[in-house]
Formats: sequence, structure tokens, C-alpha cells
Amino acid sequence: MSGRDLGLSGALRITTTDTLMHGLLLPYLAEFRALNPAIQMEIVINNAFLSLTQREADIAVRPSNSVPENLVGRRVARLRTAIYASKSYLKKSAKKKEWTAHDWVAPDETLAHLTQTKWMRENIRKDRIVVHVDSLLA
Repeated sequence: MSGRDLGLSGALRITTTDTLMHGLLLPYLAEFRALNPAIQMEIVINNAFLSLTQREADIAVRPSNSVPENLVGRRVARLRTAIYASKSYLKKSAKKKEWTAHDWVAPDETLAHLTQTKWMRENIRKDRIVVHVDSLLA
């Protein structure tokens, strides 16, 4: 064993959400790669939960308000959401003073567990949701 490289090497499969990849992880993954050039990263960007116990991924980086008992978790950032509309949409919809009267893009059923989705179900009528997406970035 003497003389062998002690650096990390091999394949590493990471799963995360689109929001975390875009807003948080990219610089850290670049730094990790620079420090560990023999690691071949495979990144699965998916809002569905992949199983670590079934080896669907080696590492999962997920936002959560509560960590399952069989996993390790720690707070690394605060994630916030907001309601957005383009200026052109608001300009042509200026007569709609009540925000619930506007057209909405909403998370689909794959994101039903999210607080944002629950809020929309409770506050926005179904006929006002004109598009469903499986991505919070969308």
C-alpha cells in the first residue's frame, strides 16, 4: 500500500433539486472537483426523491424543514420563495387588483409535498391555474 495515492477517486452520484443546483451548489461542486480531480461526478437534477438506501444516489442534497431519522442533515442555507410576474403580463392585466384573479403557473403533483404547493391549493382557485410544472424554477 506504500506509495499509493490517498486522494479520492471514482464515481460519485449526487442528486439535488433544480433550485439548489442553480442557487447554491454550483460553486461548491466546482471547488470539490478542483480538489478531487479523480472523482467523476454524475449529477441528477430531479425534484423527485431518489433512494440512498437503494443506491439510486450516493449523496442527496435536498431542502427540508425536517430531516428523516435515517438521514443526516444540517442547515446550510435558507430557501425563500416569492410570487413573480413579468412586467408585460402585469401591464396587460392591470385591471385585476385581486392577486387571486390572475393566471397562475403552479407546481404539479410531483411537488405536492411542498409548502408552496399546499399554499396554492388553499389560496388559488383551480380555474386560475393555467399551467402546471414539475420545477420551481419554471
